Parts: sequence; structure tokens; C-alpha cells
Amino acid sequence: MTRRSNRYVTTDRGDFEVVPFASEQLAVQLAELYLRPPQGQFALQTVKEGAHSLIQRFEFNGQEYFAKQPRGRDSRPWERVLEKLRGSEVVRYAESMETLRELGFKGPEPVACLLRRRFGLLVESYIIYRAAEGRKAEQTDGRPLARALTALHDHGYMRRDAIPRNFLIDEEGDAVFIDFRLMRPRLLNSLRLTLEKDQLIRACASAADHVDDSFRQSLSFRSLYRYRRFARWIKKFRRRHKAWLYPVLLVLIVASLFQVLGQ
Repeated sequence: MTRRSNRYVTTDRGDFEVVPFASEQLAVQLAELYLRPPQGQFALQTVKEGAHSLIQRFEFNGQEYFAKQPRGRDSRPWERVLEKLRGSEVVRYAESMETLRELGFKGPEPVACLLRRRFGLLVESYIIYRAAEGRKAEQTDGRPLARALTALHDHGYMRRDAIPRNFLIDEEGDAVFIDFRLMRPRLLNSLRLTLEKDQLIRACASAADHVDDSFRQSLSFRSLYRYRRFARWIKKFRRRHKAWLYPVLLVLIVASLFQVLGQ
């Protein structure tokens, strides 16, 4: 069900609907502060800016917050139509954060989503969330990363992009999820969860030592392992023999074409 709100912030670009995820008062306060920043009294740091997204950082009452705009999705006409059916990208992102925390995992805390519409279609959106605390995950952090991802899979969810740079490690040594979008796979569940865990192992070798033995002995993982070994062999073979392999392939293709034309 699409979340709606009757709270708005007016700017020179138009009215933004404020969809609260924390207290409504805090959501409106941060929306007004971000959309109508007081000159000389508000420090806004741009972390990332490009055609696809904008991420900015600011502080309020001693807390660190981030605002993110999915510029790419906001600018696509078909995304504006799909928003009517499935809800906006930022609201679904905030709901992922909310679900993750409800499941007992650590991650950013959603505060508000800001939505501006024109003729009923979404043209600009932001999510504001409280930053998660921790240091960047490293290659030696395989144990907390593997444990957190396995626990998430046990709940039937996958996070996408399960690589170290999309996790933090907090003071207690636990993994903190960042830059994620929860998804509950409906088709090929076991295979898709296996692929994500394999992605973590390939990106963080130390995670392999902390994955359940039953997973490493499973048919899906062993099949995937054999496939990757075969793919690496093909790649290595192509590199070693490309000096003669490509000319031979070209001759065979040309010969086949002459044979077809000659019939």
C-alpha cells in the first residue's frame, strides 16, 4: 500500500509531500531545513553528485543525516507512471530500512521521504535518513559479514550487492547494512540466495571460513563453483591462444557463409 501524507513543505519549485517514518514533527523539521535551508546557518555537504543520484550530508541537533535523490529514476517518464502502481523509489528504500531494523539488524534509520509531483506524476523525490555508525568493512571482516548475510537469508531476504564496501562494522564488531535494498525472491529462491552469498565470498575471501559447511556442500554452491572454474578456464584459454584462435574462428565463419551462399 502506498504511503501518503497530508503534510507539505512549500518551495519555489513547488510543494513537497512529507512522508514521515520517524516522528512527524522531526520529519517536517528536517524537510523544511533541507528544502529551505537558512542562509549562513546550515552546512550542507555534497557527498556524491551525478546524473543518477545526489547524496548530501548535514547535521541537526548533534545527529548526522543524509539526503538522497534518485535523479535517474526521477527523470524517466516510465518510472513516473510505475510510481502510481508500486510506490516511489525513495519510499520503497525507506521501507527496506524499516524492515531491516524490525528484523533486528543494524542499518540507517529512515526519517522522511519528500515527494514533489506535477500533474499527479512524481518529478522529484528525496529520502532523509539518520546515518548508521561504524567504520568501513575490510577484507578481514569476513566473520561479521558472513554471519549478518546468513541471518538475513534465514529470514528469506536478500540485500543485493553484498560486498564489503556496502557494510560498516560498529564498535561491537557487528556488521551494519548500508546501500541496500531488501528483496524477498519469489522465483529460484535457493539459487538467488546462493549467488548472493557467493558474491560476498568472492569479494571478501575471509568470509568463506565463516559460511556454514552445509552451504558449501550444497548442490547449488558446488554447481556454481564448478561453473566458475570452467568460466575461468575458458577465459584463460582465450587469452593464451587468441593469437590463432580468432583467425581460425574467422576462417570457419567465412567458410560457413560461402557454404550457405553456394547452396
